[in-house]
Amino acid sequence: MVHCQICDREIKSGNGLIAHHGYQRPYQQGWQTSSCAGAKYAPYEESCDRLREVVGMVKNFIASQEEALATFLAALPQTLTVQERRSMSGPAKEVVYTKPEQFSEYRCSIPRTYEHAFDKQRREYERTIRLAKVDLSSMERRLSEWKAPAKVS
Repeated sequence: MVHCQICDREIKSGNGLIAHHGYQRPYQQGWQTSSCAGAKYAPYEESCDRLREVVGMVKNFIASQEEALATFLAALPQTLTVQERRSMSGPAKEVVYTKPEQFSEYRCSIPRTYEHAFDKQRREYERTIRLAKVDLSSMERRLSEWKAPAKVS
């Protein structure tokens, strides 16, 4: 068993490349999420090229999300469109909320209001950035610890 460059999981590598992994089959509906970004690349024990590439991609993603959050907060949208359900089993419906004249950016828990939709969107940006930074930190640590394999002559 070898390790994936990206997620550090122990994965089989029959042909020298990391097998597909990291996907899920949610709800048993016949579809799956995408594989880990380290699938079909050399294992961590042999290379860190893919890890280096993904670190750059994650840094760009964080920067774009921070910019999107700053834009969202600087120019408060006049309307927010969200998907809402009236019950757990009911279908989601698109709902548009208009910014009230006396809007303040306080954290709001009153559902079905512009304030709540705004707060939820802001928290989603913040959560995405925070989780991406945790992943980045882990990948950067592994990148700094990587050692090239010994050459066999």
